[in-house]
Amino acid sequence: GAGIADEVSALLPNNTISLGVTTDGANVYAPFTIQRAGNGITRWGVIHPHNNDAVQRLNAALPVDILQCQHVDNIHSIVLDKLCVSAVLNPLTAIYNVPNGEILSHPSTQPLITPLCKEVALALNSPTYSTDSQIIEQAVIDVAQSTALNISSMLQDVRADRNTEIDFINGYIQDIADIKGISLAINSLLISQVKQATR
Repeated sequence: GAGIADEVSALLPNNTISLGVTTDGANVYAPFTIQRAGNGITRWGVIHPHNNDAVQRLNAALPVDILQCQHVDNIHSIVLDKLCVSAVLNPLTAIYNVPNGEILSHPSTQPLITPLCKEVALALNSPTYSTDSQIIEQAVIDVAQSTALNISSMLQDVRADRNTEIDFINGYIQDIADIKGISLAINSLLISQVKQATR
């Protein structure tokens, strides 16, 4: 999701804040019981750097023998790239109770993919971040196909009756759209449906 870094930065304005984005898959079975479901890359970077030593210490502490980690300068764009995919994949799998790959063929989810990608692109495009709906849709298709049998984190949360990250994924996008005065009908509906699923 996104938005958590803003909250942390507000609470700790004089601290170096690092963000990480991973394509590793994981299944959560219980608190502190997690199974790795797929190998990926973990990219991380720093926002609000106040201490270069902290960056070097974190880089040295990362378990590179277990995780494939890369330090990047453009972590904000990478966070938003993943957010675009998550905003489509997560709520559709959670609402319709399907593994990732099935959103591409399910009669209720497949027709929503293209218009939802258009809404996400409309909201997130800015002077500092540029994307378009076709890029997002292709990324969604690629992830859905490569993780076809995986259960999204949001669907795992719904099945376990836990709070989901909907506020930090689609909710974050909705907040940006509201500031811009843009209506996102599908995104707004999905937020409501996910929240209803965990009541």
